[in-house]
Parts: sequence; structure tokens; C-alpha cells
Amino acid sequence: MNMVVPTGAHLEDGYRKCLEYFGARRRDEYPTAIVCYNDLVALGVISALGEMRIKVPEDVSVVGNDDISFSSRTPVQLTTIRAPLFELGRKAARDSDKEHRIP
Repeated sequence: MNMVVPTGAHLEDGYRKCLEYFGARRRDEYPTAIVCYNDLVALGVISALGEMRIKVPEDVSVVGNDDISFSSRTPVQLTTIRAPLFELGRKAARDSDKEHRIP
């Protein structure tokens, strides 16, 4: 079974793809957790799961990435990963600078 499901980056993308994915499987084939590209996709997934009467997190855990402020204001509080974007950007720029220096 393919564990990576390509989707877009928006709430509607997560919603639509979740309905499609779960609709094509038996309940005993459902994953126990879904890690999403970002919080918007995760919120769309949570919405679709609710429509299908699949409980979050009891039946399926959902994790987002990017920790948008809205993610803490949803009926089911979203588990999300906060990446230190400024630090990652600074490190990437510093590492890139090292690679392009002439010895």
C-alpha cells in the first residue's frame, strides 16, 4: 500500500484527497496516523474525517506542519510541528555561502 499520498497545499486539497483515499478503503485498511504537508491540508483532512464519522485522534491521528495560528482555534486541536523558519533560512544561506567560496 502506498503510504505517500500527493495532494496540494490548501484546505480543500486535504479535504478532497482524504475523502477519496478513505472512500477507496475498508475500515481495517485505514492508517492510524496522517502527517500532512501543512496545517491547512491537515484541517481539511480533519473536516473530511469528521464527515465520514472517523474520530480524530481516537481512530486516526492527524499532524500538520507549520503551526499556523488558526490551528489552535479548531474544534479538534491540531497537533502541528513548528519549524524555526528564520533559523533554517539563515543556516541555509550560511551553508550556501560556504559552498560557493573559492579556496
